[in-house]
Amino acid sequence: MKQKALSLTVGLLLAISFTANADREVGTSPWGPADEIGRLNLMNESSRAAVNRSGFVGGSRP
Repeated sequence: MKQKALSLTVGLLLAISFTANADREVGTSPWGPADEIGRLNLMNESSRAAVNRSGFVGGSRP
């Protein structure tokens, strides 16, 4: 019964979240209408190396 209640609660929260964000408008991408990666267009070898050196991997620091 607890599992069912938890599943129902999570489902309702997700539905509310999707409904609350339904009216949001997305800006125009400076990389064109077919752009799907946004700011990742700015990533290059130098910035990638800097992230790797930072030690920030997988959402946590060592």
